[in-house]
This record gives sequence, structure tokens and C-alpha cells, in this order.
Amino acid sequence: MSANITFSKTERTIIIISEQYNKKIDLSKLSIAELNIMGHFSHKINQEITRKELINIGWPYKSVSMSSLNVAIANIRKIFIANDIDSQLSINTVPTIGYMFNASFTDTHESIHDPTSEDTLSTSTSTSTSTSTSKKITSKLRFTILSMITIINMICSFMISKYIYKLLY
Repeated sequence: MSANITFSKTERTIIIISEQYNKKIDLSKLSIAELNIMGHFSHKINQEITRKELINIGWPYKSVSMSSLNVAIANIRKIFIANDIDSQLSINTVPTIGYMFNASFTDTHESIHDPTSEDTLSTSTSTSTSTSTSKKITSKLRFTILSMITIINMICSFMISKYIYKLLY
């Protein structure tokens, strides 16, 4: 089964046309930085992209923290989840490196780069409905667990700093 994915920065959309989908995903809620990152992902499907590279793409000539990138990625993931395409398109964290934009369609061909930010790429898939549902649940569960770990990390950091403060003063 073949799929056609088109990203349009000017129209703020992703269009997915396949046997399973005929969807136009509205990206109007994304910021310019998030759209730039999404455009860059569409050029590098299934390739690792460093955090530094994504920050330079999202915020050229500006100094921003890693948390700005984390928020941008979370916002893009929310769009995928809200439109029920998170099992076919996902952004996975690559520990200590950055991120990888995955299309679960197999036999991915290279995207065609167009300076107008209109990107078209063809991909194929052979996933069954049960596998698709399983991946969707796994992706949502992974996102929930990652969110919980982040909250726990913040709480632990606060408690440790509070304890250190009491020891020193």
C-alpha cells in the first residue's frame, strides 16, 4: 500500500493520501519555529537529527534553551495525536542525540526538496489494522510515560535543591 505525504509551510498543513487515509492535517496552531522544525523533519524521514540542528532550524540567529525545543516537539506530537495519525507519523527521541521523524510506512523514498517548502514524498506500508492500533496505543503510552518521568524529574530536582539549601543555610 502506497502513501503520499505532502507538507506545506505556506498553507500550514500536512496532507496524507493512502488507502487508509485521506487527511488534511491543520498545523495552524503551530508557531513559525515549530513549522520550520516540521519542514526539516519532512526532509529527513527516519534519520537522526541533532538537537542543535533543530534549534538552528527553528530559531535561526536566536539563542534559545533546550526546553524551547522540547516544547516545540511536544506541540507537534499533540497535533499528531489529536488527528489520530500518531501511529503512522511519530517523532521519537534519540537519547543523547536528538530526534527522529518516523513514518511507519515501509520502503520510504527520499523527500523532494523544494525551496517553497512544499515537500512531497512517497512511502509504502504493509501494516495491518491490529498492528496500527497497537502502535497507536504504544505511542500514546510512550508519550504519557515520558510526561510522567519529566514531572517526577522536576519534583526530585526541587526536593534535592531544597534539601541542599537547608544543609548550607
